Amino acid sequence: MKLFSRFNKKEKEQIKANPVYGESSLVLMNDFVSSPKNMRQLQIEGYAKNPTIYRCVREIATNAARVPLYLKNAAGKEIEKHPLLDLLNRPNVMQSGKKFIDEIFTDHQTVGNAFIATSGEVRPKELWRLDPVKMEVEPGAGSVPNAYIYGKGTGYVKTFPVDRLTGKSQVLHRKTINPLNQWYGLPPLDVASVAGDLHNAGLEWNYSLLRNGGRPSGALVTSGTVSEEAINRLKEMKNSILRGSKNAGNIPVLTNGLKWESFSENAKDMDFANSLSAADRYIAMVYGVPLPLIGNDSATFNNIELAQEKLYEDTIIPLLDDFISDLNMWLVPMFDASLTLCYDLDAVPALEKKRQRLFERHKSAVDSGIITRDEARIAMGYEPKGGAADELLVNSGLIPIDMSEENTTDKNQLAKSLAASGYNVEEIKAIMQEDFGLEDAATNA
Repeated sequence: MKLFSRFNKKEKEQIKANPVYGESSLVLMNDFVSSPKNMRQLQIEGYAKNPTIYRCVREIATNAARVPLYLKNAAGKEIEKHPLLDLLNRPNVMQSGKKFIDEIFTDHQTVGNAFIATSGEVRPKELWRLDPVKMEVEPGAGSVPNAYIYGKGTGYVKTFPVDRLTGKSQVLHRKTINPLNQWYGLPPLDVASVAGDLHNAGLEWNYSLLRNGGRPSGALVTSGTVSEEAINRLKEMKNSILRGSKNAGNIPVLTNGLKWESFSENAKDMDFANSLSAADRYIAMVYGVPLPLIGNDSATFNNIELAQEKLYEDTIIPLLDDFISDLNMWLVPMFDASLTLCYDLDAVPALEKKRQRLFERHKSAVDSGIITRDEARIAMGYEPKGGAADELLVNSGLIPIDMSEENTTDKNQLAKSLAASGYNVEEIKAIMQEDFGLEDAATNA
């Protein structure tokens, strides 16, 4: 029995088949798939218990959710009111648009998979986030899934089929790039897991050290013999008098020749400060979050500003590009395929200095006659005005751009400029002929 016998011959020819495996090949790449149990454990150990990972994910998700979205029509004009904008501003009865996008980015940046489901209408009235830990992708042929299954193995199971001809579904699966598996994204928490475990272990060690009065390991030493009863009393004394942060600084009184000797301090006896700093750097590197934004001690106001700008340029903007592209491919055509969803970086305070630098650079280019005002407007994201705005302008005190013999106006302007500088007619003729190869303009000065 053929895999797609339910399709007629004409429909078979239209199926979007993988060019390598073909439409009849079922591609299963399960070498690296985090099980729901593992993904939930990653969320607990990585996101819920590790302050550095938590801060990195929050920096990305909250800042991405703050960027305003808007619609453009086919002519490039912004549309101020549209049902799609209403949907994105209030995806469902429980969430605002910003909170919804925050959750989607949080899923994407923790377990590498984020799922969005529509309410099912041709023009959806609601969008819902589906827990990625409860989602399963049913592999299909030609690299197209057969279905997305929610709640498999639980009391409630919902299947969302995928159209074999178009690849469309009621569910949008957003995933990180994973060369090890085509069906699931690579969890960033998995990539950062070793550094995260090191960070967690360091925090637990410091906490344990604090509980023991901030003292390294050691031993009570005596030259004589100590009875078991005396040993038990010493243990009780240590626990009641020396152990715990409240007892830090207490002075024990030792008798019968007892003395305290600390064990030599090795790597595990240290405060893990260097290890924690190294783990911070590795985690920040995985997530693309500059160190000053995750509580670096050397952070200053100036480098925090630069770090915020770098976070947007290197991390958030590429992620937003990917997110908006997915919505333009999946959600926007449900309303109007001629529309385009965009995001507005002009409303981001962290990029204000970059906008100022961009403005000054283009203003200088316009003033120098290098580009027109319309070219500068287009480069800065504004609509062209046309007319005089599409012409090159130069300072009247400068030599005109076109010094050819056909441009009489520019010749006359040059002659007038030289005359205004105090040159007489003969001197102007000589200068224009010898220096610029121009004639017949001096008399108009």
